[in-house]
Amino acid sequence: MLDDFRNEIDADAFLDELEEEEEDVVEVKSVKPRSSSKMFGLTSTQRFILAIMLFMMICVAGSLCLLVTGKIAI
Repeated sequence: MLDDFRNEIDADAFLDELEEEEEDVVEVKSVKPRSSSKMFGLTSTQRFILAIMLFMMICVAGSLCLLVTGKIAI
C-alpha cells in the first residue's frame, strides 16, 4: 500500500507546487503594539476590576484577622 503512494508521487510535480506556494507568500509588516493604553497587557477597565477585587480581599482578610485575635466580636 505504501509503495503505491510512493510510486504515485512525482518529484517534479511536488517541486513545482512548492515553487508556486513560495510565489504566493505575502510579506506581513510587523505592527507595534500600543503600549500607552495597556499596562501589564490589561485595559483600564480590567485594571479597575482587579483593584476592586484586591481591595475586597484585603478587607475580608483584615476582618478575619480582627475576629481571630479577638479585637472585635460578632
